[in-house]
Amino acid sequence: MEYHRITSKKTGNIFTVKTFIGFFHRIMIGRNKNICLHIHVYPDEDDCYHAELQALGYDEGCVVNGFMTRGDGTKDLLNAAREFIKHRYDFVLAFTYKDTSYTECHNNLKVDMMFPSICKYRTNWYSHYFSGAPLFENGVSLLKEVNDFLDTKITINYSDFMDIIADVPNKNTDIYNKILRFILPIYEKYYNGQKTYREFIAYVYRSECVYVAYWLKPFLKHINQDFMKLTSQVWIIPIKDTSYDIDYSFVSEQEYLMLGGYVKDYIL
Repeated sequence: MEYHRITSKKTGNIFTVKTFIGFFHRIMIGRNKNICLHIHVYPDEDDCYHAELQALGYDEGCVVNGFMTRGDGTKDLLNAAREFIKHRYDFVLAFTYKDTSYTECHNNLKVDMMFPSICKYRTNWYSHYFSGAPLFENGVSLLKEVNDFLDTKITINYSDFMDIIADVPNKNTDIYNKILRFILPIYEKYYNGQKTYREFIAYVYRSECVYVAYWLKPFLKHINQDFMKLTSQVWIIPIKDTSYDIDYSFVSEQEYLMLGGYVKDYIL
């Protein structure tokens, strides 16, 4: 087991790192029982050029000396981790990951965040802020096809649109019936007035999360299967040619625990 302390010189944020050393290295950045960043490195593999980004989560308690902000705080955490990996494992050139990012609504509902990022940035959030891209050529082509489709004129009339989303799972729940009866009809004027799917999808993502969670993903799946194919793509974030100013040092287990480092046992 190894323990580290990382300080971002840009923000002054302090993060704690716990590394489980075995066949591969499981690197946990977090505090108490919250994992904020989870990375796998395979140092014994001859062709190991990447580290796998297993999970990136937000919690204001990820920072030892204050509160981590959404957006900028998450970027600071990932930039600091990227620099740490570059120094600790100099053979690693990049992070690889699948984009499973989401925001959580009421009632444990989740809304995928990759799609609004593509609508806004023409790529996902990680690639926009960390100069990434799909790892494989077919993923690059798929992303282009999705963007081309988003820029096309909407061809489904509103009544057909309502029929599509009426078939999604959980349609008999009280909240879904409320959405069908009272919420979605207000989109009609906006939907019919839009020139492209990109504009409409960007609009509905600004609605309250719970109203989007039930129906948007099935709707995207219906209008273009490429949306769902993107969710299984492997993406890459470069490490080797980046620079972010940090201090990092080994700490003892006692100091790590005093800093409030992640303490929950890792479970395979």
